[in-house]
Amino acid sequence: MEMYIMSKEEACEAWGYELEQIELIPSDSYIFPEGTVLKLDAEESYRYIPITFYPSRIYNAIKENQKAQWVLPIVLHSLSDTINQSMNKLLMRIDVYSPLVTWKQDEIENIEIVYKEKELPITLQITYSENNTLDFEATQDDNINLKTLVDNFNKVQGTNHELLPESSYDLHSFSFTSDSKTATSKIILKRDGLTADQTYVLPLKLKLSTELIDITESVKYLVVTNPKYCFEDLDKSKWNIVYCNSEIAGWGQALNLIDGNNETAWVSNWNYFQWYNIAEYDDLYFGGNVSLQDAQFGNVSATELHPNNYWTCIGRRTASQIQIVVDLGESITLGGVGFRKNNNELGDIALKAFEVNMSETFTFNPPYENLNNYNLLDDGNDWGESVIEGETPLYAGDFWYTLADMKTSVIKSGRYLKLHPLSTYHEGNPFCSSVHELFVKKLISVDGKSVTD
Repeated sequence: MEMYIMSKEEACEAWGYELEQIELIPSDSYIFPEGTVLKLDAEESYRYIPITFYPSRIYNAIKENQKAQWVLPIVLHSLSDTINQSMNKLLMRIDVYSPLVTWKQDEIENIEIVYKEKELPITLQITYSENNTLDFEATQDDNINLKTLVDNFNKVQGTNHELLPESSYDLHSFSFTSDSKTATSKIILKRDGLTADQTYVLPLKLKLSTELIDITESVKYLVVTNPKYCFEDLDKSKWNIVYCNSEIAGWGQALNLIDGNNETAWVSNWNYFQWYNIAEYDDLYFGGNVSLQDAQFGNVSATELHPNNYWTCIGRRTASQIQIVVDLGESITLGGVGFRKNNNELGDIALKAFEVNMSETFTFNPPYENLNNYNLLDDGNDWGESVIEGETPLYAGDFWYTLADMKTSVIKSGRYLKLHPLSTYHEGNPFCSSVHELFVKKLISVDGKSVTD
């Protein structure tokens, strides 16, 4: 028997390729050390055929046409015996990889400059190699047109970002040593020369100081924003409810606002103990203890009504009279609030307009002679003007309201946050309001300056 290398046309016909889809590896990139003529002796049913490949020659050919599949098609013929005509062809599809320097992180990275400068580490890695034996550097390729790359990025992403000015960043080189397959450098991003709340793009396309290793053709894009206000999510583990003047004990209590469970909700008292002039009664509870006039509420025990250790009321109030105070566990500068609203049987899409106030301290001494303070909380407290106001939509979802959205000049710090609903979507019941979860962002910088400085 003898092995033959098929032509490109024969390979396309045998395996269903189009001519432009494949290329044959160069004839000098392989040899059959024991020849292509095979002989099976009596009692033999197979023979191993060694092939020696020269990867560098194949690799150089592949670089000329990287879109095609490079192959070695072999067919077996015999003049002395019958060969299974459906199994006498073999197609070797060949890929050859050189050691390659690539990005270790995602090729599109979103960066926010929180303060005046931000130091961003970037790591390169060598792939297709078990070890590295060279010392070399990688630097930004000065021959590329950065503006063109940004235009291409905007076209693909559907954006309209600007090129990051050269004066707003410093990029250091990447230094590989012979004992390492990674190299980490840093880029310094600066607010100087940038417009607040504007998004910029910096393309990174590298070149190497050696030709013995290949560099990725991929461009890394840094999408850089420098917002006027920068925020940080607040840890809820320290939070406590200290006051709520309208809730349904148990399944609708105010604690559900901060329990981290999106399936539970705070629900205002929209039906129970329906006093039409709530100011006539002292309906305040704390830790299961009735503060006054418990005889008015029949035989229901206070513990059953409300076992939690925060001030609460059981009377029905309109949405605009509701006040909820949360102890955040630390003093923060308020940057934003968020609400989770789920569209289910609790009717918790009812919250419409709201306002949020902040105070460093919170005082509540049951003013039996001033029952209206239950609805105002202004006795002994200085809430100032509202920090954030908004109107939630009439559907389920997560909704955020920040200082940046409000374009407000009110920036206030405090440990205690007061949520005050102003209106409800429930036209048939002005007492109905509900939210699944409350979130808070703290403000950490304005125009790059820390709020704690």
